[in-house]
Amino acid sequence: MKKIFIKKKIFFENRFPFNNINKSFFFIIDYKLNNFFNNVFLKFLEVNRKEFKVHILKKGENEKSLSTFKKILKDMLVNDIDRNSIIISIGGGVCGDISGFVSSVFLRGVELIHIPSTLLSQIDSSIGGKNGINYFSKNIIGTFYKPKFIYISLYFIKRLSSFVYLCGFSEIIKISIICNLKLFNYLNKKFYFIKKRKYNVLKYIVKKSIKLKLNIIKSDLKERIDKRIKLNFGHTFAHALERYFNYELSHGEAIWYGIIFTIYYSLYLKYTKFTKVYPVLDILYKYKCLNLKKISKIKFKKVRKYIFLDKKNINNKIKFVFFNKVGSVSVKKINYFNIKRIFFDFKKKMFII
Repeated sequence: MKKIFIKKKIFFENRFPFNNINKSFFFIIDYKLNNFFNNVFLKFLEVNRKEFKVHILKKGENEKSLSTFKKILKDMLVNDIDRNSIIISIGGGVCGDISGFVSSVFLRGVELIHIPSTLLSQIDSSIGGKNGINYFSKNIIGTFYKPKFIYISLYFIKRLSSFVYLCGFSEIIKISIICNLKLFNYLNKKFYFIKKRKYNVLKYIVKKSIKLKLNIIKSDLKERIDKRIKLNFGHTFAHALERYFNYELSHGEAIWYGIIFTIYYSLYLKYTKFTKVYPVLDILYKYKCLNLKKISKIKFKKVRKYIFLDKKNINNKIKFVFFNKVGSVSVKKINYFNIKRIFFDFKKKMFII
């Protein structure tokens, strides 16, 4: 990944940002951004006589599938996409994940550019080279593949619904919990300006979040040691919930619940104290993305199946990231009986955490 650009607008000085790239483009676009592409990008492509083809993704996480993957490959072959082409993804995490996977395996690799359109994809899923598709569970098939560059425009953030926007902060709060008390306190202190989507505040948060993530992954790109795995804080339970609800629960929303579950699990096993937990609970409720009734009736047997399909499962033991205090987490192995006991206790007490 050579460069990450963070800009307020879509274009550099009203010019198409890829003018100097003498290659054909294959766009993979979220369906919600089709009109945006036609109204904004299309004229620049035509004026600059760029060769391009477009594939539109349908709605939701279910698009991260083998069937969608095959449709995109067929579209690329029919349109004579070759190694001298560039794949450009314009969309959220789903779009970026499947575009990255396609780029990494088509002709053993073609260049990739990400233009992430959600806060969550800007600070998390587009950063770090992970990509993949779902098969029985979340991201079971995937590769590590670095994009040529990432173009982040805060233009998109202004157009997100309030719920989608605030759900994006689940990953930002997660990274602050893992390793940065200063960012955590900033997210608390600047909440009014965050709600108002003030540009300077958002730019600082996006840049800081990306920097923190890159610092973690630079020495553990492929998750061979326990450094990068800390980024999975809250994700074991979150991914299982997403699958349980057939991906009708967004990733950002699932992470909120995953953090709550992890906090409770850490308290239960005495890896932390309530005095350390309280600031996290306070900020989670401040961002108002939790609806505990939604997960109060889930069945352990089904959730357990998805939990143990986790990529971190080795010999029926999962590497689980526990909370110690803001700025510090630890990785421990857990088994089936640990998770079963804590799950039922969590369901009883989740409303009084």
